[in-house]
Amino acid sequence: MTYGQVKRAALRLLNASTIAGSEVPLSYNDQADLVLAMPSLVDDAVMQIATTVKKIPAAVCLDKLEQLGAGGGTLYTLPADCWRLMNGGLLRADGEGRWHDYRLLGRQLLLPGDRPELWAEYWRYPASVGNEPDDDTPLDNSPETHTAIPYFVAGQLVMYDDAFRYAALHNEWESRLRRLGEAVFTECSRVRDAYAGFDCGELW
Repeated sequence: MTYGQVKRAALRLLNASTIAGSEVPLSYNDQADLVLAMPSLVDDAVMQIATTVKKIPAAVCLDKLEQLGAGGGTLYTLPADCWRLMNGGLLRADGEGRWHDYRLLGRQLLLPGDRPELWAEYWRYPASVGNEPDDDTPLDNSPETHTAIPYFVAGQLVMYDDAFRYAALHNEWESRLRRLGEAVFTECSRVRDAYAGFDCGELW
């Protein structure tokens, strides 16, 4: 879905898209003000979705990050779009499970110098549409999240003018968010036997 599609959908919800079948000009009443307010509202909606019900996954090799020596270890600065690290440790590139010998210090990771190639999996912030987006500017996140955004935008635009319409639009926004969710998946890895030394080996 594009910014232009969200804009037109929000205007339709406000009955401010057309008059007698013709598109409402920006010079009519406060049409220009409505359109000017939309980019920041779209960004707000996309951010709310990406940090609650539908997070955006990303990954980066630690060797590609900005690095700073720290004693016998190294400080790695996480990417600017990193919101939170995924749980479960860093991913080993050699396929040997996960690496847990690290310390998170704000937006930096402290690791020992002797380590395999590692990847950090994280949830990222969504990309902004900008202050003056073109109508063909794509929205970030997965497509199923986009259809809720016009209800948020339209609701915010009528918040102080029409309490009933605001409540209806906001309730639809919340209802659509509740129907979004993360897919359930499993991750298999080796589990070290607690009875090591008794020839029990490893369990799968």
